[in-house]
Amino acid sequence: MMPLTHYGCSFATPNYTCANYISNQLGLHLAKVAEDGGSNERTMRKLLFYNHKHKTKKNFILIGLTSSNRREGLTTRSQNTHWHTWKQVAPEEDSDYKLLRFDPWTHRDGKKEFRPAIDEEAQIRTAIQIIYMQSFLKSKNIPHLFFNALYNGFDQPLTKECEKLLDFIDENYFYQLRATFEQSQHGFCLENNLTISDEDTHPSSEGQELWGKLLLPKIKNILGITESERRKNNG
Repeated sequence: MMPLTHYGCSFATPNYTCANYISNQLGLHLAKVAEDGGSNERTMRKLLFYNHKHKTKKNFILIGLTSSNRREGLTTRSQNTHWHTWKQVAPEEDSDYKLLRFDPWTHRDGKKEFRPAIDEEAQIRTAIQIIYMQSFLKSKNIPHLFFNALYNGFDQPLTKECEKLLDFIDENYFYQLRATFEQSQHGFCLENNLTISDEDTHPSSEGQELWGKLLLPKIKNILGITESERRKNNG
């Protein structure tokens, strides 16, 4: 049975997620590589090692992208192997637990030479991460699908650079790359009252299943394309 591996943040950790629905529909064995508060940096790092370990081309990879402002840092816990999420915030914001004020271009006399473009940089970084992950998966002939679990603003690129980078992403393997907030998994569930509660806006089980139904046709199509390509190559 082909394994389906779901990468992501807390949207991918519950007992029942969109990937559970998809795996049940397609008869795929499900594995989850996800963590509450996880970043896209974590997903990229885990993707490389997980597939190196399993060494299978028949593994379908489902990646739910989280918000672009999450970063990952190596800590001294567990023999220097524990990675932990942190967030970069603007100079006018307060530093706090997991929040690091980013203001490297201020001189000792207080003169600010440059102001960091944090949101713009985060959007560009996320686009680059997608390109790297997609290139890796294609090089291994691994079928895959990306989607925006959280909103990344690709419907309105903040820079010309980001706009050009988005053109490098193969949208055949991405569910609504340029999604509006309402078209992300988070926004879809909020708009349709499919969250756990008003306080906890994670998708409910029903929200997870309905999101899985939206992804399923695209996944079926990808698997069909992959199988036809495999038959052609073997023929």
